[in-house]
Amino acid sequence: MGKAEQFIYFAEGECEVKFLQTLMNNLHLIRQGKIIKLNVTQKRIPTAKLLTIDSNTAVVFVFDTDTDYTSTLNENINAITKLNKTGVLLVLLPQVLNFEDELVRCTDFKSITELTGSGSKSDFKRDFLKTSNLDALLRKHKFTLAKMWKTSPRNFPSGRCQELIYLSKRR
Repeated sequence: MGKAEQFIYFAEGECEVKFLQTLMNNLHLIRQGKIIKLNVTQKRIPTAKLLTIDSNTAVVFVFDTDTDYTSTLNENINAITKLNKTGVLLVLLPQVLNFEDELVRCTDFKSITELTGSGSKSDFKRDFLKTSNLDALLRKHKFTLAKMWKTSPRNFPSGRCQELIYLSKRR
């Protein structure tokens, strides 16, 4: 496998996009790259988008596993795998069971509502997107990237090459 020179992150939703932007631009924990909001378990990557992926690019799927395995995820994996001839690498970062569970697992939170001070889990996403100091909150609550995306999901492809996205030693 060649060395990835570019990174494209496909993130399931707006919260994941904001989180990846914070990891990339504020905390400097993951490699710089383009972030595209697309739920790879529900929507196929458009052919036009696939054709723009350059050689030596790592394509990263960030997705929840709280729904049944869908054939769409498998189709997207196969589409990227077919690009392997051009040196494209695929990185799977499943969120078990979802984004909120991953955040609790890699911080000192007991409940996801502690991060934003939300009154309920249903308010969390709205409040998370309004948070202006996410990097400071993650630092304060001992966010550990090494614990993120490490749980193996059932009935989903397992992650591979997770180390590729880390900027430096795992924190």
